[in-house]
Amino acid sequence: MSDRTTQLVEAALRVFMRYGVGKTTMNDIANEAGVARQTLYNSYGSKEDILRGAVRHVIAKTFKEVTTAWAEVPTLAEKLDLYFEIGPLRWYDIATGSAEGAELLDGIHEVAQEELRIAAREWDALFTDAVRAADGPDPETLGPYINAMSTNAKYNVADRQTLEMRLKVLKQSVLALMGTQK
Repeated sequence: MSDRTTQLVEAALRVFMRYGVGKTTMNDIANEAGVARQTLYNSYGSKEDILRGAVRHVIAKTFKEVTTAWAEVPTLAEKLDLYFEIGPLRWYDIATGSAEGAELLDGIHEVAQEELRIAAREWDALFTDAVRAADGPDPETLGPYINAMSTNAKYNVADRQTLEMRLKVLKQSVLALMGTQK
């Protein structure tokens, strides 16, 4: 991703968090990025296009952060802890950290379905490889299960502590299935 593209999508994310997807205009994003509106339109034809670009950017950045962190730890237990902090817990904090965070997530789920499907396949593969490397049973099933459960653990939680507990139970369940506590 070019520096200009990064500048645009990160500006868009800041504005979406401030105003929500519905109230944000392309002019708001251009002003935040410090570029002319036409410059923004040259890269992204609509607010939905830049939202999809922002989703791709965040997914790639998170994936890189997780894989880099995982290279430093040997056990699946440690990898899960790192992923939970970098992924689901951070996403929860974003969603609850501003009045517009939840609306942003709703907008993402509405507009960026294809990006989310592609990301799910990438995360499924990463978890499958991690289970396989830990000599876990049925990696092709357990890997996607970890991804699905950790991604969906945020729904209907009253607070971060509840989400942390759900992720802890998921980790304990996975490790029990694998017959290890590592």
